[in-house]
Amino acid sequence: MGNQSADGAAVRKGSERPKGSPLGGKQRPAKKSRSAPVRSIAGALVIKDQHVFFLCERDGRVPLKGKHGNGLYYHDCRFLNGYELKLAGTELSPLMATAGSA
Repeated sequence: MGNQSADGAAVRKGSERPKGSPLGGKQRPAKKSRSAPVRSIAGALVIKDQHVFFLCERDGRVPLKGKHGNGLYYHDCRFLNGYELKLAGTELSPLMATAGSA
């Protein structure tokens, strides 16, 4: 297998796998990961209370389609990724939207 330690126990090299390994002694290639391609949330409106936070467009929308980071989050897990509010089948238009500093 590998070398022996001072007490005589076998020591494996980092790249070796024990016999009977599902990979047959071969190392698994490292996976290349990448971030999900989403629109920037730099201009998003954020409402936060402790571990719950809500990100939406400046007009309050959270689009149903498209790749975006808006939604309702709890501990960094998104529970709502889109919603649509209509009145009598018609989309609403914002009357006023302001955000002051706390």
